[in-house]
Amino acid sequence: MGPEDDFFNHGGHSLVATRIIGKLQAEYGIILHFIDIFRHPTARALADIATRSAPAAPMPAAGEDAAKAQAAPLSLAQQSLRKAYAAFGHGGIFNLPFALRFPTPVDETVFGLAFGDLIRRHPVLRSHFRERDGQPLQEVVPVERLGDDRGFWTSAEAGDASRRTEAGHVFDLARELPLRLRFFREGDEQVLSMLFHHVVLDEWSLSLLMDQLGHAYRQRAGLAPEWPDQPPGFHRFATAQRAAQADRAHLDYWLHHLRGAPRARPILGDAPGGRDPQGGWTRIDLPAEIARGLYATARRNAASLFATAYAAIGVALGRLGGIGDLVIGTSASGRNDPAWFDTVGYFTTMTAHRLALGAQDTPAALIAQVRDRIARSLPHSEIPLDQVAEALTGNPVTRLDEMFEVFIQIHARNRMNGAIALMDGKSRRIPADRPGQGRDPSWPPIRDRRGRGGRDRRPAHHDEPSRRPLRPGQDPADHRGGPGDAGPLCATPGRSAAGRRPGRPQWRGQRPAGMGLAGSYRGRGPAARPARRWRPRACRGG
Repeated sequence: MGPEDDFFNHGGHSLVATRIIGKLQAEYGIILHFIDIFRHPTARALADIATRSAPAAPMPAAGEDAAKAQAAPLSLAQQSLRKAYAAFGHGGIFNLPFALRFPTPVDETVFGLAFGDLIRRHPVLRSHFRERDGQPLQEVVPVERLGDDRGFWTSAEAGDASRRTEAGHVFDLARELPLRLRFFREGDEQVLSMLFHHVVLDEWSLSLLMDQLGHAYRQRAGLAPEWPDQPPGFHRFATAQRAAQADRAHLDYWLHHLRGAPRARPILGDAPGGRDPQGGWTRIDLPAEIARGLYATARRNAASLFATAYAAIGVALGRLGGIGDLVIGTSASGRNDPAWFDTVGYFTTMTAHRLALGAQDTPAALIAQVRDRIARSLPHSEIPLDQVAEALTGNPVTRLDEMFEVFIQIHARNRMNGAIALMDGKSRRIPADRPGQGRDPSWPPIRDRRGRGGRDRRPAHHDEPSRRPLRPGQDPADHRGGPGDAGPLCATPGRSAAGRRPGRPQWRGQRPAGMGLAGSYRGRGPAARPARRWRPRACRGG
């Protein structure tokens, strides 16, 4: 990349921005903020606004403590997950199953040795989770005792096991490792089931792990792998986080942001309710023209593709539900300190952003609001959302579905979204045969510029007819003839809380049969021909 190249044109997103900001500060003493990269996405533009400080103090070397027994408190994110895990009955809801198919056979014994190298390298992967004197702890199993904890099986040891039984395994975290790898033979093909408990792994960590697994396998084909350095273990992060006691400052930020926000309810007022966590999945493939339009809109507004899609979804939800004050959940990496960028563990947290959806707002204004909300909240994202909810309500909280109805999440390209190179062949991920489990009501809207995404949903709240209105149908700025970035949002169709507005095409039975995100109304009857656009004479408030 050159000094004039756009960060987002080369696949940049918030996780990459986090690494860049951390590296510049830690190694060169150059200070940038998240919002700077979104507003000034070239190196030349950033050079004009960057400031300098002393480089960050280096993290003490991990040394040999990676091999020793360690006991540490849970991190804030782990503690939050532990509460939710108990609320769901300690079943398989936080299992992370993956399955890989190897067209070119791999040596299963060597693969087991390579994964053993990773377990030694990352202490959290060989941890037990127990209570001592009423306090939850994570205890690292010493390397010399790893033989007592089995987490790897070859295909010759498959027995009656299957990918489905593996994916549904319920971990006893106090007595067994939080991971299971088992090879199978399915016909003439070699398949690997990989199962992790979420308490030790997030999406960032998964990419680290898969890169290092390929390296370790290639090295193990000859000798034990050589690593350029030893990252600090997650137990050290948890200990440091608890000792810092930064909860109060972060909590105050979220209380100021969310106090007085309306409680969550189904977006469509006539949708069934219920607290059933069972989930479903709807795949969404945006047409190429729409994906290009989203990307162009993002660049015009100095925003990421995620922030732009997030804003578009917010508009759709607000117009469908007649909502002007909307809270949407999303995730954050939880890695604000570059010292932990190469540490495997569960850092990810959930956050909640409160959007003000005014009829006179323009798409550009809403995209800027979402972009700035995300950027300003990231430094405060280490505190779990359940702590915020408890401070707001004064009551213990184990579920967050009363804070927001919709959770939007970007899934960056990681090694499990594609191929993993081991030696002369590559693995390919296949769908895990997972028993029915609850899912977060998340909607990973855009994975790349081709506009591939999907939507997790809660059938108890979104049945088949009500899912259709949530399908993105157009660029949020309606580059094909809508109001544009500067036009008011009231120039798009919607409904009030009562289900209708004077002068608008009326919904049939309170529930629209289908609508695009920005100006396309589709349904039945003469008032709702395909792609017909409703244009008001004048925008009204509300």
